[in-house]
Amino acid sequence: VDDDYSNRFVLSILCEKADVSYDFAVDGKQAIEFYQRSLEFPVDKQYKCIIMDYQMPKMSGPETVRKIRDFEKTFAVDKICVL
Repeated sequence: VDDDYSNRFVLSILCEKADVSYDFAVDGKQAIEFYQRSLEFPVDKQYKCIIMDYQMPKMSGPETVRKIRDFEKTFAVDKICVL
């Protein structure tokens, strides 16, 4: 999750070299939507980790993590790793 294109570009190269599938969200709101939607996928297709920028427009990284944790607690979902 990063609003900066250059950071997303570098991370995409790293993920491709490591043969890791990925999606990008450009802000916290979109990240929450992607994460919640991924929980509808088969377990092997759900997100395993979120790499989160700290400062973003609309919703900061810490605020996004708080909302994800609230969602997980409310719906008894296992915590996802957030870096």
